[in-house]
Amino acid sequence: MRPNDPCPCGSRLPYIECCGPVHAGAPAGTALALMRSRYSAFALGLGEHLLRTWHPDTRPDGVELDDDILWRRLQIVDTARGGEADD
Repeated sequence: MRPNDPCPCGSRLPYIECCGPVHAGAPAGTALALMRSRYSAFALGLGEHLLRTWHPDTRPDGVELDDDILWRRLQIVDTARGGEADD
C-alpha cells in the first residue's frame, strides 16, 4: 500500500493521514480511531499492531492472519460519545 492510497478502514482519507500514524505507533485519539486502525491492521496483515493494541488481560501470545481472507469494508453504525476526552 502506498501512503496516499485510500485507507482500508473506509474513512476516505489517505492511509498516511488516517490509520498510518497509529500503525506507526502514534496513539489513537479516540476509540473510533483505534477500531479503524485495528480493522486496517487485519486488512493489511499487521499482526504486531493488533497485539500492541489488544488488552493485556485477553491478548494471545501471537496472532496468525490468513492471507486468503479479503477484508471488504468496515461498517460503523453508530458511536456514543467517543471523543478525545471521553473514557
